[in-house]
Amino acid sequence: MTDDNEKIAFWVGVIGFPAMLGVVVLGVVLGAYVLETLWNWFAPPFTAVRLGFAEALGLTALISHLKGYRYRKNEDGWKSLLNVFVGLGLTLLIGWVAHLGIHQ
Repeated sequence: MTDDNEKIAFWVGVIGFPAMLGVVVLGVVLGAYVLETLWNWFAPPFTAVRLGFAEALGLTALISHLKGYRYRKNEDGWKSLLNVFVGLGLTLLIGWVAHLGIHQ
């Protein structure tokens, strides 16, 4: 029985780690997209330079580093990741609605 558990643990690690890494990378890329989109909607009227994806990705990394990473003891890892994606989606939706209101 222990041998079977070790095999399962091995495969969960082999499959789970790259999957989790992919989800984290997807979250960072989506965060950069949201930042780029919101910036390009709202900053140019204040004579700010438009932001490209590479700059948005760098700013996302910088903001994440400055903000720090918060670990919640009582929250499941997948639930925490889902909250990140829902938060990014809601942020973009709210920004889109504001963008429509400004540019009508």
